[in-house]
This record gives sequence, structure tokens and C-alpha cells, in this order.
Amino acid sequence: MKYRDFELRLAHLSNRQYSAVVTDSPYGRCSGFFHLAAELETYRIPMGAAQGRVHRDLSRESKAFTETTALRKVDPEQVGRELFETVFSGKVGDIFKMCHDPNYGLRLKLIIQDGLDTHETARLHALPWELLFYQQHLAVNPAYSIVRQLDGDILIDLALTPVSHPFKPRVLVVGSNPNDTHPLDLEQEKRMLAKLALSSNIEIEALSQISRHGLNEKLEEGFHVVHFMGHGDWHEGRPVLFFTNEHGDSEGVSGHQLAEEIRGLTTSQRPRLFVLNACYGGTVAQGPCGLTGIAAELHRAGVPAVVAMRQEIGDDAAICFARSFYGSIASGLSLDEVMAKARLSLKREPALAPFWATPCLFSNLGNRELFPHASLAESEAVHIGKTTNQMLAWAPPASL
Repeated sequence: MKYRDFELRLAHLSNRQYSAVVTDSPYGRCSGFFHLAAELETYRIPMGAAQGRVHRDLSRESKAFTETTALRKVDPEQVGRELFETVFSGKVGDIFKMCHDPNYGLRLKLIIQDGLDTHETARLHALPWELLFYQQHLAVNPAYSIVRQLDGDILIDLALTPVSHPFKPRVLVVGSNPNDTHPLDLEQEKRMLAKLALSSNIEIEALSQISRHGLNEKLEEGFHVVHFMGHGDWHEGRPVLFFTNEHGDSEGVSGHQLAEEIRGLTTSQRPRLFVLNACYGGTVAQGPCGLTGIAAELHRAGVPAVVAMRQEIGDDAAICFARSFYGSIASGLSLDEVMAKARLSLKREPALAPFWATPCLFSNLGNRELFPHASLAESEAVHIGKTTNQMLAWAPPASL
């Protein structure tokens, strides 16, 4: 399915006042303002974590970011409806509703502008955009796509060079379950992915208990996709993934540290897609030195697309998501469609439904394919995003 873009830029003005500017849509541009009510603001806290299930966090500092029992009872439809009516009011909402076309999908590109008040910017990032509700939840309908983008222009030079046919994407599956963390069923996830590889055009290499430096060495071999499965949590005020050190214990690795590894790779070595199947990989929050986030840092470092979890995710939900996600990738669907189907696979399972809005997508792909065929694409630099004058040579953008 081809998608048309509805680009919405959000920015903090003062107090709880924000601007919403439509900078690209099939029906032109417009602007509006909205007030973020204190009640709606609380909905940014992770919702619906099922009780009594194994989560892919360590329950350390994350307790400060998890919801109360009362908030778990909030209806996701109510949250999504109130969020939509708040932000998509007036002309912004009118144009959005006009954009429905049965012949095209609609890609909602949410760009949250960096501001001097990083706390307010983080507040916008933390809202549960994947719960947006207009007649239905948009994020589980393949006719819509909700994509998070970073403020500023991102240029990716040869990261999407055409591939020859037949082509087998190389997927590096990285598992980490250190001794000092509660056990996860990573073997089940690994077996599922290996079985999928046998029946599809995907080549998978799986590694267990890997360290940060071990990952860096493997990345130099040039994998198209990197799939991390393990624990994610908050450590020293920022979200981290827990790799395994030389003693077998946990080693918290931040988005900034992972981004450094990516920037050290050549264009041909740089992955096209990261999937962070762990808690809090998609969180963008105020850290000790400004905004911080794992998926956001990887995206800024030049990874075209990053799929991550914006809050805690249950172990069985993570496995279910991965099964649907890679099954849809193997069938040739676009990343926009894949995300909708994977969320829907969670929503349809009563025990996993609380997590369906957890996966989020950071991407600048637009309608470009992750693996464009040489017959359909040119081999010169791919420009994703917009520049004010002309295409510039790629340089890693500043970190968050």
C-alpha cells in the first residue's frame, strides 16, 4: 500500500499551551493550538501492564515511571479519543478528516520540535500517540500509520542502496539475559525466528549473552537488521538496554553509547532497521544532560528505521510481536503495514492486549522500501527528509 503523508509538527509555547502545525498533507497546510489538560497528561504514564507477568524490565528505577493501579483501569479508547480531540481540533482536525482516501494509506508523521524547555518537549514525546482514536484506533488499521520523527533534517546517504534479486536480508538476533536479571524466554523467541528463516527469504544469525563491544564487532560484518531481545530499564536517569559483561552480569548501555557504535560503521555496515524488543527502548525522556532515548539516538545516528517499546512489555507479548512483525516483513509488506498487523496481533489476544500500543516506530523511510531492488531504484544517495536548499553530504546529526 502506498501512503500519503500528514506531517504534524508539535511545539511547546508556554505553560500547558502547544502549537500544532500541519506542514504537509494532501489538502495543504494549517496551524492550530491546544491546551494539554492535566488529566490527559497523566495518560503518558505507561498503561495496562498485566499483573503477574514477566516483563522485560528489571523493576529498578522504572518504578518511578510505571502507572498506579487506578490508571491501569483507564479505557484506552477514551484516552485515544481525548488525545485526538485535544490535538486535532479546528482546522487541523478538519484537514485530517478530509485526507481519508480508499486508494491510499495515510501516514501521520509526528515531529516534536526541540525547545529550550526539555521537560515540556519530553512531555510531548511521552504522550501515547499510538492510542490515537478517530472512529477506531488508528495504529491497528493498516490504512493509517503513526510514525515518530525527530526534529531537524536527517540525511541518509547510501544506507538504502539498491539490492540485487534474489536477496536475503541478514538479521542479527542479539539476546542478553544476564545472571543478575530475572530469566526471559529468549530461547523461544530465537527458535521462532529460526523457524521463520527456514520458511522465508531471511538469513538469521543469533548470539546470546553478548556485550556491547561484542555487538560492535558483529556490526562490522554488515547486517541489514539488528534484533535485540532482553531487558531494558532506567539506569542513572536514562533508559538503557542491559547487555552482558565479561562476568555474566548486566551492563547498562545507553542510546548515546549505541549511537557511537553506529557512527563508527561505514555506510555499507550500517543496519537499515533496529528492533528493540525490550522495555523502554522507545522512550524519549529528560535525562541528566537533556533529552535522551535509545531509539531516538539510533535514529539520529543514521539508522533509517527503529522499532521499539515505549514502555514495559511482557515477555510473551514481546515474542508474539516479533512473530507477527517478521512474518509480515517476510511476506513483503511495507513497514507501515507491518506495524499495524503486529499491534493487532497483540490486541486480539486478551492476555496480551494491554501491550498492543507499546510498539512505536521511528522512521524517515516514507514510501521507500527497506530493500529497494536495483531495477526500481537508483544507486546514488538517498535523501530522506527535507532540506531548505540542496542535498548535503551526510554527517551524523548531534545527539539528543
